Amino acid sequence: GLKHLPQAWQGDASVQCGAGGGYVTADVTLRVPVLFPGAIGFPFTVEGHAGAVQEEKD
Repeated sequence: GLKHLPQAWQGDASVQCGAGGGYVTADVTLRVPVLFPGAIGFPFTVEGHAGAVQEEKD
């Protein structure tokens, strides 16, 4: 979740994680900064989606 994202990026960020059927996913949305995180943002966001097979613990 957001705890893994530097605080300067957390303001407009959205992180959604899920698991089911042996598969884990993450969806992330971030506002694009003009100069650096925490500064004025461009009027669009960057979205990302990832997934992986969930490993079983021994």
